[in-house]
Amino acid sequence: GFNQKELINLGREYNRQEEFDKAQEVFLEAIEIDPESIEAHIGLAQCYRLKGKRYREKDRFVKAEGVLKKALKINPESERIYIELARCFMNKSKCFRHKRGYEKARDMLKKAIEIDPGNEEACIELARCHIYFGEFKEAADLLEKVLRINAKNKAAIHDLDVCRQYM
Repeated sequence: GFNQKELINLGREYNRQEEFDKAQEVFLEAIEIDPESIEAHIGLAQCYRLKGKRYREKDRFVKAEGVLKKALKINPESERIYIELARCFMNKSKCFRHKRGYEKARDMLKKAIEIDPGNEEACIELARCHIYFGEFKEAADLLEKVLRINAKNKAAIHDLDVCRQYM
């Protein structure tokens, strides 16, 4: 059998290959080995979220959110959980065309940034929420912050160009 770290890596690989049933099985096994593993919970949530996005299945997003809420009970200070929750809300909103998810995502990302102010991923995702709401100045400020941390961040460079077209 595999150890927990190998299971998590295998699960991530299955997620990349869109083999969601295999990924789910592997992440559940990893959680059985260590019920406190944040990595395994996030991997399982990503599996559900990606499958929900791929097949437009609302219940997959609900499952992902449930897994992440469990993970928050284990570690309420993990910015990665908030980022993944935000992605769930945003993906669900995109699939089902309602903006409520972006509002929830914005709250999750602000929490992630509160925990880790230099988190590039959280700043970019929050900037994308601002862009969604037409708040281009706020988005640009965040993206400029990312570029001060990492001048080569391609996503930030791209999204900042988008903002400037509307400012």
